Amino acid sequence: RLLRVLRRLDRVLPVDLSPTLLGAHVVPPEHANSRDAYVDLVCREMIPQAASEGLAESVDVYCDPGAFSNAESRRVLEAGRDHGLALRIHAEQFADLGSAGMAADLGAVSADHLEDVNADDIRRMADAGTVAVLLPGAAVTLRCPWPPADALRDAGVALALGTDLNPGTSMTANLPLMMSLGCMQMRMTVEEVWRGVTTVAARAALRPD
Repeated sequence: RLLRVLRRLDRVLPVDLSPTLLGAHVVPPEHANSRDAYVDLVCREMIPQAASEGLAESVDVYCDPGAFSNAESRRVLEAGRDHGLALRIHAEQFADLGSAGMAADLGAVSADHLEDVNADDIRRMADAGTVAVLLPGAAVTLRCPWPPADALRDAGVALALGTDLNPGTSMTANLPLMMSLGCMQMRMTVEEVWRGVTTVAARAALRPD
């Protein structure tokens, strides 16, 4: 339903929307004892329907403790790829599961968060051209380590910045604040933060400059 709302909005608003299906964010309570069945629902029903109706350009999955495992996330991403959708992942926010590298190997456009990403996954992201979408607002709210902008930059990974606007972990739409945190806390340069909210962000949104 949300994707259909986005399609209607895309037709009337002077904004070019890039809709993503995030059916695999957390397992719903009613599927707590049937995780495999829910992943099947995402892979065999949600993704094919969203793709066939042109409701989404991308598929995303949240891979972290309390969300989806690396193996479950791979299933979701492979299903998305098989149906012609671009791939995204929420990865390594709370633990290093190796999911950013896995997604990069599958050709992911972007990986979000990355507070606990390891050096090998960073290299794999660089090799694949996967954009790192850094979300300092969530790191502040949840008292997580800052995303490792230095290591990502040094490996050649493109850096985008976002607000992660949501009521649970980053209740702000203040993009200039994210730019300030990028400079002051993550040691990004002024040029990097401007690229991170313009050209690199456009690349992550499938709207390259």
